[in-house]
Parts: sequence; C-alpha cells; structure tokens
Amino acid sequence: MTARGPAVIVGASLAGATAALALRRHGWDEPIVLIGEEAALPYERPQLSKAYLAGQREARHLLVAPEQRFADNDIELVLGHPVTELHPAEHRITVGGRERPYGVLVLCTGAAARRPGFPGATLPGVHLLRTLADADRLRAEVSPGTRVVVVGTGLVGSEVAATLNRLGADVVAVDPFPTPLYRLVPTAVGEMLAGLHGDRGVRLRPGRTVREIVGGRRVEAVVLDDGERLPAQVVVAGLGAVPNAGLAVSAGLEVGAGIRTDEFGRTGAADVYAAGDVVEQFVPHRGRHERVEHWKYAIQQAGAVAATIAGTPTPLDESPWFWTDQYDVHLEVAGWPDAGAPTVVDGAVGRAGEPGEFLARTVTAGRVRAVTGVGRGRELRALGRRLAGGVFHEETDEMRGSAWISD
Repeated sequence: MTARGPAVIVGASLAGATAALALRRHGWDEPIVLIGEEAALPYERPQLSKAYLAGQREARHLLVAPEQRFADNDIELVLGHPVTELHPAEHRITVGGRERPYGVLVLCTGAAARRPGFPGATLPGVHLLRTLADADRLRAEVSPGTRVVVVGTGLVGSEVAATLNRLGADVVAVDPFPTPLYRLVPTAVGEMLAGLHGDRGVRLRPGRTVREIVGGRRVEAVVLDDGERLPAQVVVAGLGAVPNAGLAVSAGLEVGAGIRTDEFGRTGAADVYAAGDVVEQFVPHRGRHERVEHWKYAIQQAGAVAATIAGTPTPLDESPWFWTDQYDVHLEVAGWPDAGAPTVVDGAVGRAGEPGEFLARTVTAGRVRAVTGVGRGRELRALGRRLAGGVFHEETDEMRGSAWISD
C-alpha cells in the first residue's frame, strides 16, 4: 500500500463508485468513504438521453452497483452532501459542515452541463440534461406533438433529438456546424447521421446559432441568427459539459481543461488522485494531456487509480472508445477523431436515411488515429485496442478497393 488511513472519494459518479469497489478488489483494507452531491446512488449517465428518457429503462437499471454491494464491501456512502473545502496539506476535507481527514483522496466530481449564454435561457421550458432529475423534468414536458428545439447536435443533442422524435415530438435541431457529431466523426458519417434525422422527421438547421429564446411565463420560440423564428414549447441545450473543478482550483491543484493528472491519475498534491470527466490526464502515446468524457474511459481511469493507490502502479495509456444509439442505428468510435483528416472507408456509408455498414479509418501521417463504424463492432473494437501502440495504414490489396474521402 502506498498510503494509510481512510480513502475518501469525492463524487459518487461512475468513476467514483468504480474506484471505491476497485480499491477493495485490490486489497485495500482501510476505510473507504464515497461522498456524492446527489442523493441518488451512483448511476451511469449514457442512457439518460436514450432509453431512460424514452421511458424504456427504470432508474434502478442505471445503477453502477446496488446499495448492498457497497455495504458488503464496507464502503460508507455519504450522499446528498457536497464537499465544500479541500485542504491537501492537512489531508482533510469539509463536507456537510464537518471536517473529515483522509489518508488518500480521489476526486471524481465529474462535469456539469454547459449553460447557454443567450438571452432567455433561464425561461421555464429550457432544459439541460446531465442528471436523473434533469431527464425526469424533460420527459414530463414532452408528449406527442410537443414542439421541441434542440440546440447542439453533439452526442447528447443528437441522441435527445432522436429520442424525442420517437416519442412523437415535433423536433428541430440547431447547430453551428454543418453535420451532427461534427468533431467526432468523419464528414461522410456526419452526413449519414443528418440523413437519418431528416428521414425520420427531425428538421435540422446546420450552420445556425441561437440569437435568443423568447417567451412570457415560459418559452414560446427560439430566434436564430438569421432571424428565423422556431416555435417551441420545450428547448433542450446540448452544448457540452464543463468539468466540476472548482474544489481543485480553490485547493491550488493544477487545472487546465480539467484537473491535471499523470498517467497514473496522480495530481500534483501528495495522496490526491482524480478520475473521470473532471480529469485532464497525461496520455503517454499522445505525449500530452487529454480530457475524455466517455463511459469506458472513466472506468479505466478509476481502475488505474485504485490499482496505483493499492500499491500496484498502473498507468493508463489507452485510446478512448464510445458509442451512440440514434433511432435503430448503433455507431461506434475508437481513437482520437480529427474532422479535418482524410478517411479510408471499408464498406459503404449509408445515404438517403440509411446507415449502411462500414468501417472508416481516420489516417494522418500514415497512421490510423481513429476508427468509426456501423455494423462492424467486433472489428472496430479490436482495431481500437491497438491504436495506442500505433497502427500504420498501408496500401494493401485488401484496401485498394476502399473509397477515399477528403474531409
């Protein structure tokens, strides 16, 4: 063991709960305390914009682990209380007005949905989506025929647009970029996604921004930069997330795009680690710090931190992997996307509202940097696992029939 005394984990998130349970698996026999600002047990967020929002999955099915598993592992849960102070030099925190000492601390405070800055964003009927409570409030206001404007077609915005469309809402999606998931997938794949939405009735407004939201007692319309007025009863802002790094900033930890850590999850303060969406971790094969907000990466970071704390230093040097479900299409992405890089496509990217079946390799300087696919999941994940070690693209006989797309 590299430290003694209680292991205190701030943030009852996916990363926080994973770290707590992993510490026990690695033989940590000191007390473990998991502290969360939300009153709910730790849960996973990916389905909030999909099955949970659609009413197809209950909250209990989103839990990282049932409450009994934490009890069985002698993990103390302190839920519904934010940590208000961190004093690394003194190895103590303040939670609920009470000071608690720690032997080792793990910050898993996650991220918050980015709030829109345009006028009218605080009107009733304007929603963010980051928590169970957010999803419950949004779902309660949507029924067949509800006029919804989704602002942003990144992962959350695209998924929300698809889910609410399937619930019968009248959906318009607005984004300054030309295609959905613009920064995450090759242009041809973004065009395919735009076709999926359009074919199913979602009206896209690419290349547009919101000037203001107007209304009296609640939202009535969204006015775009070109003057178009979109009637709206509900607005959903899917504008990305901001790391909850305030505690780290006030404690004097190094914070860039998130709390800076090395590849082991260690911050610059003794016995203080971090994992999950709040982290900007050093990635050895990239040679720089990166902030990754994906489900699997949070689990991997938490596991690496737990192993290192327990005395088996374990660096994380992996490429990220994530998926999105929109309508009946399951799209996967592994690696480090670059919207401006050329892409080699095996198979066919769909058009006219069909997804196709394909594996698209993003290639820069002769190396595969990312891979995107539909219907080729096993192949994609196998290739994705190799990306950190370097995969060189070569013009083999197999690849000569591939279609080159200039993004």
